Amino acid sequence: MGSIYDGVRIMHKLPAYDSMILEERMAILLSLGQKKLKGPDRKTEAALAAIQDTERMIDAIFDVKSWKQLLAIK
Repeated sequence: MGSIYDGVRIMHKLPAYDSMILEERMAILLSLGQKKLKGPDRKTEAALAAIQDTERMIDAIFDVKSWKQLLAIK
């Protein structure tokens, strides 16, 4: 007898789910950043688009005074 979970994939392991979470976190980062730091310039927007660790950046946004400082955080 099979399990009721046969064939069910865990959602958080799907690339589409990861992409959705990354997009949501980026939207949060941009929203917080615009309120605190004003809008990013094009160069900063390009650098932000390359970021994968958005959770770390969201945490750091409260401790920086510029987009440059935010992007410098390792």
